[in-house]
Amino acid sequence: MGSKNKTIILIFLIILLISINVVFFTSYFYSPIKTEYSITEIDNDSSFKISLFVKAYEDLGTVNGEALIPESFELVEGQTEWQTTLSKNQEKEFTFIVRPRPSAPPYGYGYSDFRFSFKNGEYSQEIKLNGKYRYSQEAKEEDIEYSYSNKEELLKEYRKNVQNPEWLKNKRTVCHQSCFVPEPRKGEESNKYFRSLNLTEDEVYVVILFELSEENLGYGPSERELSLIFDQGASIVEDKNMQITAKIPRSFLENGPSFSWIDKLSGKGEDFEFMRWIGIIEAEEKIGTTLKNNHNNPVDVIISSYDKFSKEERNVLKSFSKGFFDESDKVVNIRIDLESVDRIAQINFVKKMEVASKPVLH
Repeated sequence: MGSKNKTIILIFLIILLISINVVFFTSYFYSPIKTEYSITEIDNDSSFKISLFVKAYEDLGTVNGEALIPESFELVEGQTEWQTTLSKNQEKEFTFIVRPRPSAPPYGYGYSDFRFSFKNGEYSQEIKLNGKYRYSQEAKEEDIEYSYSNKEELLKEYRKNVQNPEWLKNKRTVCHQSCFVPEPRKGEESNKYFRSLNLTEDEVYVVILFELSEENLGYGPSERELSLIFDQGASIVEDKNMQITAKIPRSFLENGPSFSWIDKLSGKGEDFEFMRWIGIIEAEEKIGTTLKNNHNNPVDVIISSYDKFSKEERNVLKSFSKGFFDESDKVVNIRIDLESVDRIAQINFVKKMEVASKPVLH
């Protein structure tokens, strides 16, 4: 994987030509321009190459070309606009190398169109590559897979799946240590719930369950849906298909989304009906089985976080220490009294607590 792409790894689940849209500007619906394509994965990189092969069946003279690349990608090689000449039976190849931008959303699924058009004033042809992709910061290189399918086939499969109660239940299930299927809780009902918790943190770790739709096809939140919650200050720390764990401002949870007048004018002032349920992980769910069954006092435990522990968070945990404290970015080994277990589990940034598999040294 290229060094510039270490932070964000692009996993292409699907990238395929979905349709070739041919636009003819003559009364006879005829175009003398024929276009074919090929897609090549580039080894040891998240980039890929698109090759277009253009052939003319008439003397066309000057032909103008244009490439429209999705915002999530950058053009590494090739041009977005060009001019060439095509004579009868002449064939030319145009090559484009693209890769994900480092600033692309860190998680999520979405469709992006790569469009390439050729025009000479009288005739025009457009080819559209519609790709299904997924971003993940935590994916390992050996997990990268490539497969190809037709978007219409995926939509057909989705419409069949939503008729299956078990499939629906699985997609609407929230899991931490145990699993449950929450009833929808949206809008003001969700805001009232979070206000009732009397939260004090400016940012809170929550679990968000997304609605199924033909936009996301049950693969996980779409790029548009993720973009909307990113605009509200959210950052995603864990991705489990339709369920994500995110750190999000308390103001959003208690009062709902906020939009500037510029956002509203530009059409960003959308509702958040695509968020089916938002909740926090209860303290009981954070305590592992070995710790629940433990009778040693004090006890050596491992505490994990959703994200890297801040200095302030480490100091909070250190205050519970009974003679030993060791730390890394996301894990703390600590000796605590049993009566402190519930209190620590109630801390929002704590993800899980478990008895240390080996006694800690001191």
